[in-house]
Amino acid sequence: MPVETTAPQYQALAPAWQKCRDAYEGQEQIIARGSEYVAPLDTQTPSEYVAYLRRGLYFNATARTVQGMVGASFRRPPSIEAGAAADLLADVTLTDLPFSSLAKQAMREVLIVGRYGILCDYSDEEARPYLSPYVAENIINWRIERMGGRSVVTMVALAESGHISDPSDPYKLTDQHRIRVLSLDDGTYTVRVYVKANDSTGGDRERYILVDESIPTVAGQTLDYIPFIVINASTVGLDTDRPPLLDLVDVNIHHWRLSCDYNHGLHYTGLPTPIAAGFPKSNEGYRIGPGAAWWSESADAKASFLEFKGEGLGAMRDALSEDEAKMAALGGRLLEKPKHAAEAAAAIRLRTSGDQATLASITESLDRGLTQALGLLNLWLGVIPDGVEVLLNKDFFGEQMSADEAVKLMQIAQQGYMSVDNLMFLYDRGELLRPGVEPQDERELIELQQSIQAVTQAEG
Repeated sequence: MPVETTAPQYQALAPAWQKCRDAYEGQEQIIARGSEYVAPLDTQTPSEYVAYLRRGLYFNATARTVQGMVGASFRRPPSIEAGAAADLLADVTLTDLPFSSLAKQAMREVLIVGRYGILCDYSDEEARPYLSPYVAENIINWRIERMGGRSVVTMVALAESGHISDPSDPYKLTDQHRIRVLSLDDGTYTVRVYVKANDSTGGDRERYILVDESIPTVAGQTLDYIPFIVINASTVGLDTDRPPLLDLVDVNIHHWRLSCDYNHGLHYTGLPTPIAAGFPKSNEGYRIGPGAAWWSESADAKASFLEFKGEGLGAMRDALSEDEAKMAALGGRLLEKPKHAAEAAAAIRLRTSGDQATLASITESLDRGLTQALGLLNLWLGVIPDGVEVLLNKDFFGEQMSADEAVKLMQIAQQGYMSVDNLMFLYDRGELLRPGVEPQDERELIELQQSIQAVTQAEG
């Protein structure tokens, strides 16, 4: 079996991944792949077909929803306990990507295609472990086997691409396609790198040849596991999930298809065709507009406009509105502002409960996957990852506490019916504390201020 062979699950989901990415990228990408989603009308020439596609307006509800969900999850910074790997978080991938940005990237990928991979590797040059991310399309094959009464990942194939310098020309870059195969050989973690053959490597250009083989070690010991994590929409593991926003994507593309038809119809109904009979032919044609005069000796001469009534446009307009309502129900509602300024917080939460449930499932999956990634970094640093944990924000739609509520809570605390710690916790939930300030820090600051005031009063 060739090393570039893809898994059956990969083959089944690849078209959906492509569709979701197209929808997220927006109008230009959708138009570039127009025939995949909108067939040309009968008798349309290629240029007419392009004009037909460009008359449509792609409303990118998919990207808006993804951006809104990422923003809701990261409206507060995640809680990160990294253990010994804390010093690595500022550049966790050796590409100047901080761990917080990696977490955002992971959430965006999981929302779009439902899948994101993270490999823990070691850099001899930097003398430190690091994380290497992989999108769904680059996790091309895998194998899971039962060993010792449990399911064990025994092989993962990862597609990679990049540019290398041409030995004959230092100013020329050549595309290089690689496949990195991670496997357990007799229980030992082994890495093999295959490169697609070219003029420099020789051989069949459609085949991959082995160029490197290594057995990674940690503290001089080989590994009995593959340090690769896959985060899905609801699970952590190599089993695939359906893209969480696929239904929204389907409606989004259908809405664009209707928009092409609707605006195509408006083009012909809104621009009537002039008709003239009984006038002498002119090589330059006849000008239409103010100040223009047509002359004819024929008493039967007449001029008019041919205009379509467009009775079907109303039905198309209604269909567009129906699709917009469906997109709101399938995720776009997350971005809605309350219909009334005084809408209760409970009503807002009830109205968005479905979106929150989907988002909560994804953030929990990310919590587990990112925690495991930090755990691997700790293991590769020779430290047991006790206490390592990543917790993303779950309060997606915060509600700011009113001044009256804040005063009442303060009075309760002053009367001794509530601890200062609990008061600070409630103030934090009510978004009264500065971003990044922990309730404990605020409590300690209050106590310091009270001590200073007491000393000042005593001296006075």
